[in-house]
Amino acid sequence: MSKTLLIIGAGREQIPAYKVAKEMGLKIVATDMNPNAPAFQFANEKLIASTRDVDESLAAAKYYASENIIDGVFTIANDVPLTVAVIAKYLGLPGISVESAEILSNKLLMKEKFVNNNVNTPAYSKVSCVKDIKSFIDEHGFPVILKPIDGRGSKGVLFIDKYEDIDFAYKCAKNQTTRKKLLIEEFLEGPQISVESIFIKNKYMSIAFADRNYSKMEKYRPFIVEDGGVMPTRENSQTVIKISKLVENAAKSLNISWGSVKADIIITNKGPSIIELAGRLSGGYLSTFDIPNVYGVDIVKTVMKLSLGMKINQLDMMPTTKKYVCSRYVFPNNPGLVQRFDFPVIDNNNVTIEKFYNVGDYFNERVASVCKAGMVRVLADTRKDAEQLAERIIRKVVIVNEFA
Repeated sequence: MSKTLLIIGAGREQIPAYKVAKEMGLKIVATDMNPNAPAFQFANEKLIASTRDVDESLAAAKYYASENIIDGVFTIANDVPLTVAVIAKYLGLPGISVESAEILSNKLLMKEKFVNNNVNTPAYSKVSCVKDIKSFIDEHGFPVILKPIDGRGSKGVLFIDKYEDIDFAYKCAKNQTTRKKLLIEEFLEGPQISVESIFIKNKYMSIAFADRNYSKMEKYRPFIVEDGGVMPTRENSQTVIKISKLVENAAKSLNISWGSVKADIIITNKGPSIIELAGRLSGGYLSTFDIPNVYGVDIVKTVMKLSLGMKINQLDMMPTTKKYVCSRYVFPNNPGLVQRFDFPVIDNNNVTIEKFYNVGDYFNERVASVCKAGMVRVLADTRKDAEQLAERIIRKVVIVNEFA
């Protein structure tokens, strides 16, 4: 009999994972607060519940499980570790502990664990008022990063230097938190790396390393807007080994030794430093497209198997660099009604293009990752080829919008 997998979230970026589950012959039960969530079309059953509301999601899972069997709970591209952990614990399924998930859901607690376990991370402090920001700057200087302690993605994350309005930054970050507490940390100079890793039978395995692109920092500041990236990283093998050890120690400092972990790393002149850790698979198609095509590892299928308590062949998780992938995003110049949105016609099977907005949609303020209007991914034999083609395509995109 096929196993039943409960997938938390049914958004656009989760669709490829649903297809993987279908190919595995799994019965899919999906949750999302949106009755028209795009991935619902691939689910056998759908439960209407907010993925971020732990109690609501648990109630929905309990109701379904009262008459049906659920063999595993899983998420991807959805920063809801506590929701997943609470449901897994209630149903007696594999997963990280609720205590570890609570720490992952609170960046302040996470930073405290890092420091207490000698895990290298930027200097930080809790912020309850504007005065706390100024005090931290007096001690550490500019620039700094301000963020919600319960933030997701880049929402409410702001870059502050001597030219920025501190009061404005505080209000923006405060609007993106439900806990009314913020975190301030040093801004460290250096390349940023996204690391995808996994624990199998308590053994840590680093799988993928991607260079993150922040070339539009000046244009969008004080907001932090990432403009894609390139996989695999250009960092040398010695640096990669140091990064792997750092991520492993960071995960263990949170008592995590099961499942996938995603780390944000910055390479300084003193070595790698960890910014944050997430107990989930990455979004942005990094897990569902980039890693399988670049490293030849189906990490999504593996995490699903772990969630279902199935055996894993660790040899399948040994990465080998096969290709390079470059992703770049499209950003409208101004908020407003989208009147025209055209990508150039590309006759290349290694190029993937996607629009997040259509003609007639209204594009809101560009304050976070949600400001991205579309994207291109290019798979190539060399890093140079992937980057050059992606940039060439982006330059030819036409998007016209005006205030409505």
